Amino acid sequence: MAIPALYPWLAPTWQQVLSYQRSRFPHALVLQAPEGFGKRDFAYYLAQSLNCQHNTDLSTPCGQCSVCHLYESDNNLDVYWLERVADKKQIGIEQIREAIDWIVLSKQSSRFKVMIIRQADCMTIAAANALLKTLEEPPPDTLLLLLTARINALLPTIYSRCQTLSLLTRPLDETVLIQWIETQLPQWEISPESLAIWRQHPQTCLRLAGDAPLRVQQYLQQDAYISRSKIVQHLLAMMTGKVNAMQTTQQLEKTDRLQVLEFLFQILSDIIKLKSGVTRQFCLNQDIVDSLITISQHYYLIPLFTVLDKISQHLSWRNSNLQTRLVLDEL
Repeated sequence: MAIPALYPWLAPTWQQVLSYQRSRFPHALVLQAPEGFGKRDFAYYLAQSLNCQHNTDLSTPCGQCSVCHLYESDNNLDVYWLERVADKKQIGIEQIREAIDWIVLSKQSSRFKVMIIRQADCMTIAAANALLKTLEEPPPDTLLLLLTARINALLPTIYSRCQTLSLLTRPLDETVLIQWIETQLPQWEISPESLAIWRQHPQTCLRLAGDAPLRVQQYLQQDAYISRSKIVQHLLAMMTGKVNAMQTTQQLEKTDRLQVLEFLFQILSDIIKLKSGVTRQFCLNQDIVDSLITISQHYYLIPLFTVLDKISQHLSWRNSNLQTRLVLDEL
């Protein structure tokens, strides 16, 4: 994977990393950030910096040496990527054993061997236990990078053997994030409808994506903001009796389950705020507040809280294979 220039919102964290001496760099590092902020690219950038032939210590990769060319062409044999198999919910023990064999047995051409574990919180207990010895007694010039959006889900035995680096410094500057997205839009394949939504409401789009620019990219490319509009339209149609709950479910089941649940959670949260007397300026869905006020008039608070709790429960099972229709039927 050719890595982009360091994302601007990660620059403060990179300055923190530069304070390390390469000879004393921790052997195991947990990189923590929510989804959509570039943990994977940051890890790869760090690996390239450590192995860049023109760097006498940690600094920005030169992009010119043979090692940098290998990184940019994704041909570097000293980096091992480990993540969940597409149809699996967790990282299994066999995957960890194969990764450890790579650390111990493979030849080394750069200064450091780097193993990057994406979604490290998805390791089974057996897989995590298999990794412990390597964390305790790593081979020389070996770096393990564990990426996670849920650091509390890491086993304490893993967490305690690593140093932790939070990639984000709060508060984030929304202006910087929106400006970066604007520079990237010509390179992204986006439908005219999604682009129009972004042009009209960039701040709302960013906040709906948890301020995560790469998640905004995903939402725009998948027409997720259009799906959110359809959810609101179906809720309004239900209020006027034009469609029933079954018809709404049939329409929404074609949409990604997690997207539907996340948008429903945000929409119902705003409806609860409005029902509770919170002013509209504190709603997340600023562009559709008037519609949410109309919807809120047809519900009582207690059932709304009940549904919100169920959605939250399903979101906590984000790796499950439940279909959208089954989830919506329960709600």
